[in-house]
Amino acid sequence: MGVKDLPTELDEWRVVNPREVNLNSGVSKQIRKTLDENPDEFILRNRGITLVVDHAEFKNQLKEIHLERGTKETNGVLDGGHTLMNIRKYLADEEEPSDAYVRLEILEGIGNLDE
Repeated sequence: MGVKDLPTELDEWRVVNPREVNLNSGVSKQIRKTLDENPDEFILRNRGITLVVDHAEFKNQLKEIHLERGTKETNGVLDGGHTLMNIRKYLADEEEPSDAYVRLEILEGIGNLDE
């Protein structure tokens, strides 16, 4: 998915990720460096974002994916919070952001992660 196309709603669905996002960490700095210097390689150098959802359905003719999320405590951005927030900062900082792509992994219907 293009980084410009990531829904902003994901920003509020990071509760299931156990790590706090630190945009000053070494990992964050490397993520941002790749976006700035090698945006065409971003999808190859970054693991992407893992989402947990209740149900996912791809609408082939519309080329859209519809995600049904339960609660913020059980669904959302499980992994890739640093990636997501660095993408947001990159898009906010750049007048003409590149067409970088990010990998999305969608885990459907896995239930409560704490059980």
